[in-house]
Amino acid sequence: MLGYHINMGLEDGRVIAPTTATQRTLARTVLASGGDYKLMAWRAADTHLHLSAACSRRRAGSWVRNLSTALRCRLGLPTRFTPAHFEPIVDQRHLYNVFRYVLRQDERHGIQLDPFAEASNIPDLLGMRSLGRYTGATVAQLLPRIRADELVARLGLTLPQLLEGPISDGARQQLSDAAAATVALPDLRQRLPESVAARRAAVAFVGDELTSQQLGALLDITARSVRRLRGQPADPRLMEAIARQLRLRTALAGSTAVPGQGREPKFTPGK
Repeated sequence: MLGYHINMGLEDGRVIAPTTATQRTLARTVLASGGDYKLMAWRAADTHLHLSAACSRRRAGSWVRNLSTALRCRLGLPTRFTPAHFEPIVDQRHLYNVFRYVLRQDERHGIQLDPFAEASNIPDLLGMRSLGRYTGATVAQLLPRIRADELVARLGLTLPQLLEGPISDGARQQLSDAAAATVALPDLRQRLPESVAARRAAVAFVGDELTSQQLGALLDITARSVRRLRGQPADPRLMEAIARQLRLRTALAGSTAVPGQGREPKFTPGK
């Protein structure tokens, strides 16, 4: 066996993560432990959570038990998960099919609950989020035929739009949310190392385009805090992730395309 396709759902069939905040909490919880089990793909489709991992059945079972407990705690779920379904992945073709099946759950179920695919590892695979960057290395190793343009099509745009596209003034007003998305936090108000790093990257990304007062208003921090952050080195990968988040928002705001309905046209992990 090359791994397992895992399907999880709650006893009462409720939506697991109905809001952006809960989708990001879900992402943090899944990605915090997924690296130990060679997580390749995951996505929540309203009432179900699908995962693809290149590990043994025993290890997959252990992970799901721990993950179920963590999700109930962190998402405040009042009901338990039903016993998960484990489908063995029998060969390489099956591995590719499962990977694509997992990531297109929104299209399969006809839902648009998560237009930015935050309840999945698509942002990590495309260099738009930092927590699950390791899934890109796993996919490049085990699924070398997966292409970045195929993945970005799941978001309803093209690779040039994501990497080089314009950023609208409207998207720039969403700087704080875009920065929070890069570290899968509901917002940047929490005093966590990740939120500080994201604010620092946002300040460095904007540079001198805005005054300290203007930038502070966007990030909900003081002008003094902006000046302090400007004197600190920022993570260039987080800066690029913010840029890609803003380009995604720009492209989707000006498009009538439904994310997930692009056709697949070599995969390079997000830099």
